[in-house]
Amino acid sequence: MIKLRNVTKIYEHRELPALKDVSLDVQDGEYISIMGQSGSGKSTLLNIIGTMDYLTSGEYYYNDIAVHEMKGDKLHEFRRKHVGFVFQNYALMKSYTVFENVELPLLAGRYSGRERKKLVNEMLEFTGIRDLADKKVTRISGGEQQRCAIARLMVAGGDLILADEPTGALDHEMGIAIMELLEMLNKRGKTLIVITHDQEIGSRADRMIRLADGQILEEAK
Repeated sequence: MIKLRNVTKIYEHRELPALKDVSLDVQDGEYISIMGQSGSGKSTLLNIIGTMDYLTSGEYYYNDIAVHEMKGDKLHEFRRKHVGFVFQNYALMKSYTVFENVELPLLAGRYSGRERKKLVNEMLEFTGIRDLADKKVTRISGGEQQRCAIARLMVAGGDLILADEPTGALDHEMGIAIMELLEMLNKRGKTLIVITHDQEIGSRADRMIRLADGQILEEAK
């Protein structure tokens, strides 16, 4: 599904590359965790896979699509169609309700109001927050906000879920519940890549990758 070949990322303000000659294959439907100390290149790698950042050199293929050659609207459309993000800070619209946040990806499509309502309610039911639909996201807990973010990416569709420290702001019990929810999506066929500092969370994946100084240090199953 994903092929990275000799990917390097250099930021102008940094003396050393954020990523250096990274090559990685990810299979369709695989569940991978990426671990490493702060500054090891984890988030940079995730952002390049998710097309939120550009690689400096190297190649990135997604199902034989040469992503590294794409720019502008084509890149935006690729991201919209294929990639869903889960962030530590949830990245929700704070002035919106839970329902309105989950509905957002559907507003640009050709869905009727009835179709949007049905789909959003189905995803809220799946994530266990149907009863919170009319609440502002600022009035619900962190774990509930993360569930809202997951419901939103489910509505948006896409084959690939990229989660950057999805449990970092949650207590242990809620963090495990969120991971179980993401793992359910993986079992339904979504490819899941998770960044984490937590060894327990990282070890849940099918494959664990450790980064150090912008390079892959080891891979383990």
